Amino acid sequence: MKKKAYSVLNVVSAIAITAVAVSVVAAGSKIIGKADNIADQWKAQTATQSSSQTSQPAYCSGGTIDSTSDPGYIVHLFTEVGTNFQFSCTSNKSVEYLVVGGGGGTYTPGSRRYGGGGGGGDVASGSTSITSGVNYIIAVGDGGAAGGVGSPGSSGESSSITFNQTIIAQSNGGTGGSSTKGGDSGNSFSGAYGASGASGEFGGGGGGSNGNGNNPTYNTSGSGGNGIVNNITGTLLEYGKGGTGDSSVTVSPQSGPANSGWGAEGGGASGGSGIVVIRYSST
Repeated sequence: MKKKAYSVLNVVSAIAITAVAVSVVAAGSKIIGKADNIADQWKAQTATQSSSQTSQPAYCSGGTIDSTSDPGYIVHLFTEVGTNFQFSCTSNKSVEYLVVGGGGGTYTPGSRRYGGGGGGGDVASGSTSITSGVNYIIAVGDGGAAGGVGSPGSSGESSSITFNQTIIAQSNGGTGGSSTKGGDSGNSFSGAYGASGASGEFGGGGGGSNGNGNNPTYNTSGSGGNGIVNNITGTLLEYGKGGTGDSSVTVSPQSGPANSGWGAEGGGASGGSGIVVIRYSST
């Protein structure tokens, strides 16, 4: 299973936990906002968070615990890719959850010099009751890899919450983009087909968790389908967005950000990994 060094979006990628406090020590950036302002927005946000951390009791264990970013809630973030993480509580709890599958990778140009964007991972959210003293198993899916030369990208992996082999919530990964079409999302929104323009050929957008991928327009590759916006972490973030297609004019691959479930941008890149988030009242 591959490891990703990048993390462009916020879903708090690294948080240091002590016995009495939470301190943000590293992070990506906010998903919402213009691409050229994302890093600055996240730097400002984390600086504010780091200066206002307070103690909150955690009634459950597992993942990275954030008790300050979402007032009134304790949030557990499972951001590392893997299949056997555990979540348990010391008393019966009503919890909310967000489960995001990994985004699809994209076609690496070969004889055909353009391809579709990767499909976004599925997004599941809801609530459930947690039984005291029971271990719930968390799986976080990786994003799909870029294809080999002249090959489609691979599909992202699924993420889930299970108890005693019973699935409580599961989200499938998006499929990879091919040389002619964007990948479908993990919940089956379709990727769009590529088309020829005045100056070259342009790939279609990958399907998102909240809409189909878009067809190319005049001399422009198709954009990815919309993702689903959710504020379970205390910040409105978009998950499972489809990737933009590539063109024969300019090859500009861009991997999906970690923990976003975004499909990769066309040209040979990896999809963003998924995430599982669980929160409950701090009172």
